[in-house]
Amino acid sequence: MIVLFLVLLLPFVKPMPCNTEGEWGPWSEWTTCPQGSSAMMNFRTRIRTCEPRPTGCVVEGLYSCRGTYSEVTDCDLKPPVAPFPLTITSDITDHTEESPAVDADGTTEIPHSSVMATGYVTTAAAQQESTARISTASTDPMNEDTTGTTETDMRTQTTVVMNEDTTETAETDLRTKTTFEPIETSAASEFSTTRLPEPEPDSSGTTVIDSDSLGTTATCDDCPELNVRLFGDKPYEDGASVLNRYSEEGCKFVQFFCRPFEQIDERPVQTVFNNNLTFTDLPLNVQISCKNGRWYDELLNIAVESLSCIYRPSDLNRSCVKCKRELCATPMKGQEGSTYMDFHIDQCLSVDVFCQPIKGNLYVDLLEDYKSVEITGTTVNHTFTCTDNMEWMDTISQQIVGNVTCLMRDG
Repeated sequence: MIVLFLVLLLPFVKPMPCNTEGEWGPWSEWTTCPQGSSAMMNFRTRIRTCEPRPTGCVVEGLYSCRGTYSEVTDCDLKPPVAPFPLTITSDITDHTEESPAVDADGTTEIPHSSVMATGYVTTAAAQQESTARISTASTDPMNEDTTGTTETDMRTQTTVVMNEDTTETAETDLRTKTTFEPIETSAASEFSTTRLPEPEPDSSGTTVIDSDSLGTTATCDDCPELNVRLFGDKPYEDGASVLNRYSEEGCKFVQFFCRPFEQIDERPVQTVFNNNLTFTDLPLNVQISCKNGRWYDELLNIAVESLSCIYRPSDLNRSCVKCKRELCATPMKGQEGSTYMDFHIDQCLSVDVFCQPIKGNLYVDLLEDYKSVEITGTTVNHTFTCTDNMEWMDTISQQIVGNVTCLMRDG
């Protein structure tokens, strides 16, 4: 009999309202890359939905999730193109045992090899067939002056050896200006190599690199995936962020945007690199580029390992964030309604109080200091803010409040 009575009461039991903060669902599958589209549309996306919490709750107001709701990545899967001009180096030494052959027309034929900036090695298909004709004003040896600009006219059959053990053959007809400059070389190697200085971290632990020191052997497509780091309100409140990954001429880039969740929200947000808040006044829109296996901010040349968007922290020493949180008072037994309080900090501490009955066909009355202020209904909510005197204040009446009570009444 008791069970039957409880079953009959089920339609009158109203579920709890949803919290203002939901929970992210799983990522969707990446969309299919378009076929035959222009470079501007050559990207794919994935999204995830914000689901209300707790499960089965009644949506009675706005709710949101912290963090990134969509991601974009480029569809360009072609082998990366060298981001820097082709550097041609010849086996030139101060003293050579073999002199290059000189033709009757005053030109010199020498075998040659070259190194591309992407790390791919280009070699002569057949050194006896692949030659470079370097025009010279006289037959004087070039090792007398290895610094300068020489006009070259080349026609060569080359083979490009790539990491995937595939080869491509291309016939090139170039007219270039090759600048020979003194560079650090390795005696055990056939080619001249440029050694990059190791980036040194600054006093804050963040690596800063000088872009001029990258040289021509830098890579720009081998960085790990860069993601948004969420604080989850501990200790900072996450803002809304969008991460856009794309490639351009074989190089990887990331765009990051930091915004408040709502347009009417006037609270300031800030971009955070590497969980380090010592870098202040970072732009809300940043461009990150891949260099030598690491991500760098293009404007500040700061090494970036993670990105975050947070609401700018308030001064926790201010008195208006120190109000006591025991705001709700308990009414007489049998008259208490269901109360939910949502505390949040902007510049000062504030709380949203939600009140609803736990029995069907009843109303609730939100009391302030045990007195009715005509805030009644089947479900009511009200906001209070903390003052500089560490007292709660009704945001509508501007009256100081000691406590609030959620009281059930008959209609």
